[in-house]
Amino acid sequence: VDSASGLITGQSQGVADVIASSEGVMATATITVLAGVDDVEVSPALATAVEGDQVSFTARVLDAQDIQLTNRQLMWSTSDPTLATVTQLGVVTAVAPGAVDVLATSEGVTGTATLTVTPRPVDRVVVDPNVIVLFPTNTQQLTASALDSDGNTLTGRVTTWSTDDASVATVDPNTGLVTAVGQGRAEITATIEGKAAVAEVVVAITFERIEAAGTSSCGTDTNGVDYCWGRDLRGVLGNGSASSSNQTTGSFVDANLDFTDRKSTRLN
Repeated sequence: VDSASGLITGQSQGVADVIASSEGVMATATITVLAGVDDVEVSPALATAVEGDQVSFTARVLDAQDIQLTNRQLMWSTSDPTLATVTQLGVVTAVAPGAVDVLATSEGVTGTATLTVTPRPVDRVVVDPNVIVLFPTNTQQLTASALDSDGNTLTGRVTTWSTDDASVATVDPNTGLVTAVGQGRAEITATIEGKAAVAEVVVAITFERIEAAGTSSCGTDTNGVDYCWGRDLRGVLGNGSASSSNQTTGSFVDANLDFTDRKSTRLN
């Protein structure tokens, strides 16, 4: 203590009495010197959380001898609140994917931990609409939604589209735009981060003329394309094969055949 001004300077941790006297009269003040903060340790030093989840952090305030100091005020913060926020109890909420520092400060000394926020995993995919009926050359836009395990919609996810039969319907792999090609059924699959959902595409035909006889039928569509279906006895369906099996969907008649007329017979 400065004997003239009374200015007290702490030298080391402990308790001391400061005595002031004047003309034989004395007064005493008790001074407690606290250790200075030398370091702040934040735990866990590294952590990972899924966006939307919470993680609790703790901090130890230490002096120069690594002795833990108690009853010291801590201020919590994060380096980027758009990625994670923190309460003054050290509870961090993951907001968006990325790496962010979690900071604890006491008496001007700051300790740091790193939190990595990961995207919430996709639990299932929904395609809308999931059943469509088109005619050749028609198009239909499909959309896919990624959902988490709680049914919440996840945004910012990349969708890949594919078809199981390009002769029936094609799909743009990036946009989900379906184009009908030919008669039949095709499955259009939307895949997001390993999860998939399917939409069924039925491509129908508009006929200008249909002839039926016996066990098979034939028709001509609005584009002049011929189709036949039914029992393929003696190759009457005109598709290059001959069997007694029933064909329930129309097959293209051989395009190399020229017709002067189209009529049903007993066999066709």
